[in-house]
Amino acid sequence: IAYRIDHWDHEKERIVMITEKKLVLIRYNFIGLRVDDHRKIPLISCDKIQSGRFTYPKNTMMIPRHFQTGLRVYMNKNVLPTFLQNWNPWSKEMPFVTFTWHKALGYRDDIPRFMDLNGFQKDLVSTITTAHNELHPGVAEDSLEFNNDPILIQVYCGASPIVYNWSILGFNRDRGSFGY
Repeated sequence: IAYRIDHWDHEKERIVMITEKKLVLIRYNFIGLRVDDHRKIPLISCDKIQSGRFTYPKNTMMIPRHFQTGLRVYMNKNVLPTFLQNWNPWSKEMPFVTFTWHKALGYRDDIPRFMDLNGFQKDLVSTITTAHNELHPGVAEDSLEFNNDPILIQVYCGASPIVYNWSILGFNRDRGSFGY
């Protein structure tokens, strides 16, 4: 279980599974005990992994995520988001996904394996390498790039992330007589 941070800096709780051929992001409703949404990303399209602290542009009005680290997985090398993808807060077709540690870890002394982002990163690199090598033997070293650079969250004026994240809308919670 991890937080997914979208391109508008909205935090969303997700179950993330690594299979032999796909990275699966699941929006699971823990209140209604059902899958509300999912996204499957082929591992052979994953070509860059970036791990580091989150940063914002210099002239942003956002409250920075000081000392918070994460992981970004890029798909389809050198593809930049289009203007419409960048400025559409509901766009699900971004050429990357960003993860960070779950907030529940602040209430625990130990980190369970299913919430360990470092272990997830190691497993993901290993599985992507295997998937690339199965398709084209010996090319995984050249086709998968990894770096420890800061992760830029390119949000300048974000009233919506402040409201969304502080109200915890990206999580399934009891909200009166209904849950979402």
